[in-house]
Amino acid sequence: MRCGWRVGFGVLVAMACLVAPPVRAAEPKLVLNLPVDLGLTGFGFLVGGTARLFEEELAHAPCAGLCDPSEIALGLDRSVVGNHSAAARGWSDGLIAGLTIAPLLLVAADHGWQRADSREALLTDAVLLAQTASVNLALNTVVKHAVGRKRPLTYDGSWSEADRSSADASLSFYSGHSATAFAMATATSRIFMIRHPDSDWVLPLWLGSEALAATTAVLRVEAGKHFWSDVAVGALVGSAVGYLVPELHLRERETGSVARVAPMVVDDGGALVFSLR
Repeated sequence: MRCGWRVGFGVLVAMACLVAPPVRAAEPKLVLNLPVDLGLTGFGFLVGGTARLFEEELAHAPCAGLCDPSEIALGLDRSVVGNHSAAARGWSDGLIAGLTIAPLLLVAADHGWQRADSREALLTDAVLLAQTASVNLALNTVVKHAVGRKRPLTYDGSWSEADRSSADASLSFYSGHSATAFAMATATSRIFMIRHPDSDWVLPLWLGSEALAATTAVLRVEAGKHFWSDVAVGALVGSAVGYLVPELHLRERETGSVARVAPMVVDDGGALVFSLR
């Protein structure tokens, strides 16, 4: 892409929590460190909310008139210019709402509220889902504003000038809908798999949720809101976040090796430090 991309990552995503070793001799357990987990979750939503409040100030300058399609490097991405489906936009928004709410309903139905251990498991899974959404939002927000890629609609004269010159028009890379859909689908399936490794519903849940996430991504392309490369990267990043958040909270109930990941501040930014004992 030759649209003046600038990559700047200003958010350190750090999870100071326990994870299980690759080979477990005992039953795994999802464990929270509430001060850390709630703090990280709140920070992610704060990043996303603050960027939304100052979206106009953070916006990249729009093109003068229509943007030049020759700037689009990938031929597959150029094929998206001209897509303008209001129905696809509506369906993609509906699927995102469903993929955000349905996981909470699933864990509520799974655990119930009758026993103390059920309430603890429900709280744990709800926090993990919220943390998945939060980390995904923070990463996507920072990258979108740093890159400032123009949406496909900015190359299409069938869209209004207001749409093409809005602050949102320069937030194409990478797709937030695609990343959120895959993050929530993957986190939900991974949590359920950890809780019920022998369940016959594990594979259907993985296949069904990922299919809905993929449908959301395709609809964003059909709507003219994103390029194929936007939704592909969104799918990869979202899936990684959705898998790693539960995985970084795994711990054996009995004995075993323990790995830790923690933040470290350095002169030029930050890093994640991994240790194993």
